[in-house]
Amino acid sequence: MRAGTYGVVCGVAALGLVGSLVAAWARQDALAEEKSVRRAAFAYYSGLLLGDAEQCLGASYPPLVSIRDGKMRVRDEKALRALVSDVAKRTGAPQMHKDDRSRMATRMLQVFDDADVRFLGASTATVVFVVRPRTTDASGDHLGELVLGKGDGKWRVVAEVTDSKPAPPLPDPTEPPPG
Repeated sequence: MRAGTYGVVCGVAALGLVGSLVAAWARQDALAEEKSVRRAAFAYYSGLLLGDAEQCLGASYPPLVSIRDGKMRVRDEKALRALVSDVAKRTGAPQMHKDDRSRMATRMLQVFDDADVRFLGASTATVVFVVRPRTTDASGDHLGELVLGKGDGKWRVVAEVTDSKPAPPLPDPTEPPPG
């Protein structure tokens, strides 16, 4: 092999190696961002359900946009604290035994591990998760969606979307379409 050809082959191989390393680094960076989004979503939602207003506020940017059954409201810090207090009364979480709270948090962690995370850009992401699974084959899941923004290097919830009725069931991809 001539010296010039050898140099070109080595250059192409080096570029391929550098490209692979850059791609691997970018993938690790993307996975770290996704983990940060999941962690912030979990912190917000577990704070809400377990009655920890400080945790909930620390994982959000009030005023928080809340859309429930298609109706929008804006919750400032005071309204968010009131919501956390109301949810805590309904769930009874603050009075639960430490072990029960731990089990509840573990289940929520699994929910957010299974959630769908989508990046809308470098500083906006959504997390769609199952609030309550379907009860029959004919019904759909109750879903929740959190919209997160990244500011000062930290992901926080800026909006939540929920509905009191389940989403329409998705067709089973393993079954042939009707007709």
